[in-house]
Amino acid sequence: MSLQTKFTLVLGLLSLVVVVSLGTALAFGRFLQRELVWPLENISRVMGHLGSLKRANDDQIAFLEATLGSTWSEHSTASLDENPQAQAAAGGLPPLSAQEEELEAFAERRLAMQADLDRLETDPAYLELVGASTARNLRMRVASAGVVTGTWLESADREAAVRAADALRSISDLIERIESRLLADSSLAVTHGSQLRRIHSFVIASGAIASLLFGLLGVMLVRRWVVMPVSRLRQAAIEIGRGNLSYRIPIPSDPGRDELLRLSAEVNQMAGLISRMQEEAVERERLASTGAMVRRLAHNIRNPLAGIRALAELSRKRAPEDSPIRRDQEDVIRAIDRFNQWLTELLDATSPLEVRPAMAPTVPWLADIADSQRPLAAMRSVSIETDWTDAPAEACFDHRKLEHAVVAVATNAIQASPPGGTVRLVAGRLPDGQSWFIRIDDQGPGIPPEIRDKIFRPYFTTKRDGNGIGLAVAQQVVKAHGGEIRVETAVGTGTAFTIVLPVGPFQPLGGAPTIQSAENSRLV
Repeated sequence: MSLQTKFTLVLGLLSLVVVVSLGTALAFGRFLQRELVWPLENISRVMGHLGSLKRANDDQIAFLEATLGSTWSEHSTASLDENPQAQAAAGGLPPLSAQEEELEAFAERRLAMQADLDRLETDPAYLELVGASTARNLRMRVASAGVVTGTWLESADREAAVRAADALRSISDLIERIESRLLADSSLAVTHGSQLRRIHSFVIASGAIASLLFGLLGVMLVRRWVVMPVSRLRQAAIEIGRGNLSYRIPIPSDPGRDELLRLSAEVNQMAGLISRMQEEAVERERLASTGAMVRRLAHNIRNPLAGIRALAELSRKRAPEDSPIRRDQEDVIRAIDRFNQWLTELLDATSPLEVRPAMAPTVPWLADIADSQRPLAAMRSVSIETDWTDAPAEACFDHRKLEHAVVAVATNAIQASPPGGTVRLVAGRLPDGQSWFIRIDDQGPGIPPEIRDKIFRPYFTTKRDGNGIGLAVAQQVVKAHGGEIRVETAVGTGTAFTIVLPVGPFQPLGGAPTIQSAENSRLV
């Protein structure tokens, strides 16, 4: 609102302060009653439903325990029909009619338990108090117990009775946990009521004090509405004039119609726009210089690679079929082809990232990645261990782009490990069944806390010969697959990078330059 409106409000509020104070005290009193009574009523009602449900469940448990303690449950109903006279000779077996009555009573208790659960779930406070997941868990346990007890009723098998008793005990355990939680909530409600009563007393006292001190409010509001905003605008002008474009005037999210606040917001917007334009110009220059450098390097490297590949191909053709030289040359050719592919992907690093996911086998792909890293590991006296036992047979991913990301992380792990160390590559499914992971552990020095939030920023590196692109591109590729990279590290014990990815088809993300997008990412 405008300054004229603000001063008008000061005069109007001066006459209304006493009325507002009294009205606030009365309204807070009613609010206090509602906050105390409503939660306790809901908890009491839900506890009553749970108690009824638990009693029906305990009756069934008691019946099953009594059944397991006798011998008649070991006989099928058919055998009892064939020789009812043998019951007495077998150790005092109950008459068949008594068994039927007990089984009928047991079935009625099952139905009563289901009815109690239905009534409980119709209570709107039930889900709010116990939570949807707990309510769903209870429903599932009751349904599962119904199936198991139904099986026992049909077969009269002792093992089925044991399973039924276990299922019913799990329901009792869950109900007891829910009741404990509700009791804790009721205790919190009582505590909250005590706090509200203290706040009520404070509000009344504050209203009385406000009536006496309201005369000073006018001076404070003038200082807040006029003097301080003008002072902040002056300070902002000084800071921006010095080139500090990150300086911002502290203002609320919605300045409303206040002329000075709107002017402050426009000054902040201007400083932010200038800062973004400068950052974008620097970033475009970085991307352009990086792209030019990569193109020159790729051109200069591919020419000798082509010659090396030609010589390797010629040597392979000349070598006998069973000669080790032929196999070595084939390894050289595959390594050169892979290197050429990486050069192509490196040229794409400053272009918009686009992944083309497709269902593909995971284990052969992971094995190829591990094999490609063994020469580097051997050169640094580091061993590589792999475990693909729990890996999904197939997953949806762009094998070229994702290979680049995994290789970047694995290379860092090898370079960080000391001679004689071990790098472990493990893949498997997550418990949800919808995701899988690739975990890379090293035995390096770990990542210091002060740089953990910087390792995925482009151009950030702690290596003398590093360029700071590998992890930034890796994170962008993983995010484009709808996944994430998790980092666990401790100084002196090593680091573990876990790449989490969806197993099935997903909507690819991307469309922004890889390096530029990665610069805004943070450690997961």
